[in-house]
Amino acid sequence: KKTYEDLLASYTEDLSKGNKPQTNEKMLQKILQEKTIAQSSEIWEMISLQAIDRCEHLVAFELMNQAVEKAPKKHKSLYLLAEISYQLNYMDRATHYAERAFEIQPQNVELRGFLLLVAPEKWQDKLRNVATTKVMR
Repeated sequence: KKTYEDLLASYTEDLSKGNKPQTNEKMLQKILQEKTIAQSSEIWEMISLQAIDRCEHLVAFELMNQAVEKAPKKHKSLYLLAEISYQLNYMDRATHYAERAFEIQPQNVELRGFLLLVAPEKWQDKLRNVATTKVMR
């Protein structure tokens, strides 16, 4: 628990120095009112993105893993984890997380492009058969 509190204090201080310190503080407080840091995927995402801004990709990878653990069906977190994995040259992991995100949201155009980047031999033909938008009946 102390580690979570120290981590939160450190990043709260960093957020207060950003471009929109009051907005960041309000958003963080709102999230914490709804869930504790141990339960909330959003806080882990925010802290992970902060680590990316600092070019701390290994830290960002671990933090985003926490976000995915808290919300395993959230395609945004999975996609971000795939991108971080790619930055770290973890190609198998990048592909794995991108594929999990694709299972949840196959219409995401950016995700489709990412899959073609990390695993073109596997996804080039597959993506030709998946509609980019949902068909309205």
